[in-house]
This record gives sequence, C-alpha cells and structure tokens, in this order.
Amino acid sequence: MQADAHAGRSGDRPQTPPTKRFETAEGYSMSTSEPLVVAAMNALSDAWPAALDFSTLLDGACRVVGVQVPVALVATRLRGVLLEAHIARVVLLESCPRTLAARPGEHAVASPLARAQCARGARVVSSLLHTSIALEPSGDAELLVLLDGTRDRRALGAELSRPVDEIDSALLRLASAGLLCG
Repeated sequence: MQADAHAGRSGDRPQTPPTKRFETAEGYSMSTSEPLVVAAMNALSDAWPAALDFSTLLDGACRVVGVQVPVALVATRLRGVLLEAHIARVVLLESCPRTLAARPGEHAVASPLARAQCARGARVVSSLLHTSIALEPSGDAELLVLLDGTRDRRALGAELSRPVDEIDSALLRLASAGLLCG
C-alpha cells in the first residue's frame, strides 16, 4: 500500500524523455524518445548531406548520452534502429563514402554532371545523392555553371550581379541538395 501512495507522486516516477520527430525533405519520418537514437539522428541530421561512418556515429551518440552499458549492446541496438530507419526511408545506408561537400568551401565546386546539365538549359539536375533536384528559378542554374572552383563568393556575386549573402544562401541550399563536390 505504501508503494502505491508513492507511485502517485510525479517526483518519484522516472521522467519519460520527450519524443522527437525526424523528417526527410520527401516527407518520410520517424519519432523516438530514446536518448541514444535521438543523439544518433541529431548527429546524422547535423552532418547532412555528408555521411557518418558507424563507429563515429556510435562513439558520438554514446558520448552524448553517457551510456552505462556495454558498447556492444548499444551498437546492436543502434544497428537495428538504423536498419528500421533505412527501411522507413529516413536514413540512407551506404557502403562507400560520398564525394560531396556538406558545406560550401571558399571556392565551391559543383558536380560536373549538374554543371553540364545546367549549361544545356536543364532546370532539374542529378545530385550526388542519386536524386533529381528541381532548381530554384532565382538563378541557381546560372550559379551552378560557374561553380568550377575558380571563383570565390565575391567573384560569383559580381558575375551574377547578386549580393554575397544571396550567393551564400544559394551555396548552402545547393550543398544541402548534394550538388557540391567534396
């Protein structure tokens, strides 16, 4: 009877972590309240469109959560969750490292295929993520053609008659879409 009285107090019950939802640009999603999974998904989200190898992801997630169980058990759980997330199209599992840039460099370089497609007038191009990307009508195609690594942001802005902050925004958008080389 004493245990029932204590169970009614909110301070005595373990607190359930809040549920976090992760959603792709295509609308696929997953939700979890498991701290390890949240930490891993946050790390993958922060790295996008770059990939993380499993050991880096595992180490980082364990460090964030402060795991107190054997790493082998944590690795097994994380592998299972990642496989489920892959099946749900929320996570991409790949065996080879990507050759794309997650963030634009000082002299950004676009995928040669995307540059060639833009030079031929295409408004939908192939990304390094193996998807088709519809370009913004605000001049992304013209910018992509110029991204051969020979121009910095100021030179790109001058050539396109656009402010540097607009060039920065466009470069971030193109990197996120998997159009910049690493």
